Amino acid sequence: MKKLDHIALFADLSKMDNLLLNYIKLLDDNFNFSKLTVIHYVALDAYSIELQEVIPELGEPLEEVLRKELQQNIKNVFGGPRDTIDVHIESGGSIGKLVDYVDSMKFDLVIMGKKAHYAGSGSLGGKVVRLCNANFMFIPENSRPNIQKIAVALDFSKYSEKVMEMALEVSGKTGAEIMPLSVLKAAVRYFPYIRERVAVEKSLKENHQKSYRKLQNKLDFDANLEFLIPDQDQHIGKLIYDHALTNSADMIIMGNKGKADNEALLMGSVTERLIATDKVLPVLIVK
Repeated sequence: MKKLDHIALFADLSKMDNLLLNYIKLLDDNFNFSKLTVIHYVALDAYSIELQEVIPELGEPLEEVLRKELQQNIKNVFGGPRDTIDVHIESGGSIGKLVDYVDSMKFDLVIMGKKAHYAGSGSLGGKVVRLCNANFMFIPENSRPNIQKIAVALDFSKYSEKVMEMALEVSGKTGAEIMPLSVLKAAVRYFPYIRERVAVEKSLKENHQKSYRKLQNKLDFDANLEFLIPDQDQHIGKLIYDHALTNSADMIIMGNKGKADNEALLMGSVTERLIATDKVLPVLIVK
């Protein structure tokens, strides 16, 4: 089972940085990370007109000014400088270079904030999570830094074993209860009438339960699998989120893509739904 040792945090020098740093400090109390890298992305090119006008007034390179600001924020939360915390300034405005850097560092987990007005596909977070190979965790600005129950979305695709491994790692370090979930989406869509649907639901449950028992035997854990059945037009992402919220989950862990998603897609439709709308629960996406 892969451990969470080297963590990255995207910081934008907004008020949300304090929430994210405090969230990471809570995680660090349990995980004792070997390394934290705080990343700040400068969207403007160093030679843009806007920066050319500002840089002379700074008295030192822009990267150094940003680095000092971030280091002060880190000090405010962690109580002083630490050898295990680095700051990386990615300037030049190139998403491609940013993605290359993140992938080259082989972070075990990358954490990003998600503000209330987060729009999804056009944001930095939306672009980076699609293109990078790392596991990503999105933390909404109104989430609480507390992990006592984890909703784990399983569809028994090739991602499911990694998803459960991640859930067990987080649970093992925090003591959180895990709540495995499986959606029986075919039962309503293709068999809307009661008699046929009941028979199909039973068959799907048996198949999912069989796959789940294999996963339990391989990873050696105990937790009952819950089945969710969507209404005719209900989006699976909303169903998972609503169930997690109603049952007091503090986090959702899920795979990057599911069985029904095209391999050419950078991210699955359910995952897109959960990170592209305003939510109060952190979502950890396993690649």
